[in-house]
Amino acid sequence: MRRTLLFGLLTAVHLAVTISLLLIVFGGGMSRFDTGGEPGWFEAACGRLLSVLGFPILTLLETRMGQRFPGLWGYVPFVANSALWAAAALGVLRVAKGLQTDPRITR
Repeated sequence: MRRTLLFGLLTAVHLAVTISLLLIVFGGGMSRFDTGGEPGWFEAACGRLLSVLGFPILTLLETRMGQRFPGLWGYVPFVANSALWAAAALGVLRVAKGLQTDPRITR
């Protein structure tokens, strides 16, 4: 039960951060749409972080498939990507906990 709640929490936090960054980058791009100016450092940093957090599912869809999901199905890749990141984080925590309690490993 605790692991499921932690998985849900990590998924929700990752999804919220990803969507927030997407809105920041999109809003910044729209504000300078007419001028064609370069993005500022904050917008560029948010864009880079969005690229990192969007890996691997969103990056794969963007670069390889070139297709979008119709309607509300467009949120499915975002949720799946966040769930993948949460599963990876829990896996790393599980391995770290196993290494910490393994009596064969000397300190």
